Amino acid sequence: MTTPATIGFAFALVLAVVHVAVGRITADGGPRRREALSFAGGTTVAYVFVLILPEVNEAVLRVVESQNGGWTFFEQDTDVYVVVLVGFLVFYGIHTFVTSTRTEPAEKSDFVFWTHVSSFAVYNALIGYLLFHQEESGLLSLLFYTVAMGLHFVVTDAGFRRNHGAVYHRLGRWILAGSVLFGAIVGYATAVNEAVLALLFAFLSGSIVFNVIKEELPDVEWERFASFLAGAALYTGILLAI
Repeated sequence: MTTPATIGFAFALVLAVVHVAVGRITADGGPRRREALSFAGGTTVAYVFVLILPEVNEAVLRVVESQNGGWTFFEQDTDVYVVVLVGFLVFYGIHTFVTSTRTEPAEKSDFVFWTHVSSFAVYNALIGYLLFHQEESGLLSLLFYTVAMGLHFVVTDAGFRRNHGAVYHRLGRWILAGSVLFGAIVGYATAVNEAVLALLFAFLSGSIVFNVIKEELPDVEWERFASFLAGAALYTGILLAI
């Protein structure tokens, strides 16, 4: 009999495999690859706006209504969007640091690589952790989360390969894959209350939005926008239909 834990770890393994194997699938640098990445990005952003943020807002409303004067981070339900903004700004800062030091000497480049990979290792661990702490329980919710995060990893992997090349392929992808599994193990072994869970999903949402958009804006093309729009529209339709 398949247990929820088995399913959770199976999905974690799927996400880890994406980081390990996606480079072979997206090796072609042609327009089709760029359009596929835009489609993946649109799908992920749709998931954030259509499913994650409404669920987070509902969770925060429940926390605010039930606190009965006790201290909590949330004084009102809009406070959670500050955390969304923090997630956005944190990864904006990381991206600025990486891109502004891309032409530095080898010693500095090593530092940039490890800073970049370490920050995303924490990010991936959070994604793995949340496999076991979904706002909505059930296999379908977990499946939608895994599909969206898997497509998101396709996008982030492309950014790493562009910035770090061979060293990412040799080492970085394995660290990021392992981080997902580590986060899943911690998620299985620990529990958090509803308020903390809402904060984690809020931070993840802001981070995802930035990490997708940064891949789209440097190369504005109608074909890429059309693919992004198609991915967003398709996944929005699926999410709204359930």
